[in-house]
Amino acid sequence: MFYNYKPSKERYIVYRTNDGGIGDRLIGAMNAFLMAFVNDYHFRIQDNTKTPMVEVFTSNHNWWKRDWFETPMKRGRLNLLASYDDLIQYITEGTIEDYYPNAECLYFYSNQNLVPYFFKNPEYKLKLDKIGITEENVYSEMFNYLFTLEDEYKKNYNYLKSKLFLDVKYVIGVHLRTNWNWGDVPQLSRNTVQKFITAINQNYLPNARVLVSSDSQMGYDMLKEGIKGMDVVRISGDAVHISKDDNAKMNDLLKTVFEIYLLSESDLLIGSYWSNFTRLSVMKSPKKSVMVEMEVEPYDTANESTKYWVEQMNNSLGDVYTDIKRAFRFPLTIKGHTKCDPEVLFTIK
Repeated sequence: MFYNYKPSKERYIVYRTNDGGIGDRLIGAMNAFLMAFVNDYHFRIQDNTKTPMVEVFTSNHNWWKRDWFETPMKRGRLNLLASYDDLIQYITEGTIEDYYPNAECLYFYSNQNLVPYFFKNPEYKLKLDKIGITEENVYSEMFNYLFTLEDEYKKNYNYLKSKLFLDVKYVIGVHLRTNWNWGDVPQLSRNTVQKFITAINQNYLPNARVLVSSDSQMGYDMLKEGIKGMDVVRISGDAVHISKDDNAKMNDLLKTVFEIYLLSESDLLIGSYWSNFTRLSVMKSPKKSVMVEMEVEPYDTANESTKYWVEQMNNSLGDVYTDIKRAFRFPLTIKGHTKCDPEVLFTIK
């Protein structure tokens, strides 16, 4: 599939990011790669965050090369970050050269899941069809082609995986994104956590283990207290959102990546459809998934940023509380820069 990718044009699409969580960055990079692939451009990543992806991932494709930077080129910029509705035709209609005929190097910015739009472009879809790429397999194929754990971290991941599945027959993976610590939106109501607890308990199986990933220690504690009859674990370390915490370190990025990998290995994933972290976990190995319905604080008592968020989401998606599948933007049937010391292993606790 993508392993035969050999660009025919001496043009580049460079995914550039200065912020965002690992979910935003990896999905943004895959958007840019798909744009490069269907247009026969070279693909590169420039990650200027404090915790760059190249410190954790390697690849058969050298997306970290700086040839695009060091060569004089005519350059352009396509910004498809959170607000992209007016520019989506750049993907669904024509080719990128129709819009940027003179740009030999196009800087690409995005943090939303844009991949489904490529399949609405007849020319792009034809090229993807020829190599057997569909909306159902495109995410895992891109991820496996572009991102492989560095060898020094594979050992830790394999250790974690062995501990997670030790002496159990069934693992439920849970990703709870609260935004409580970061002043971000959507900030969940406490009742949403109860919905997670209900979803987990409804999928109870004897001899099962629940792996929890959350951006909130309080959220984890609430889940652990409410889950009945199953072993509840998490990866050691603080609950961190690496794009929100000014003190986030490479260890935090590595922990986050391990969580995505382990959640994708779970027999059932119960997630937060409003988070690219959940999207990535499902995308990497799509199995049975349950998306818990979001509830924010009542409008009358919510802060202004939450009110604005609800208004915008209702305008773009319809009822933000019920239109889960559309908000998730995945073609699935759903319910509801200093490397870490390789001797310091994370563990399940």
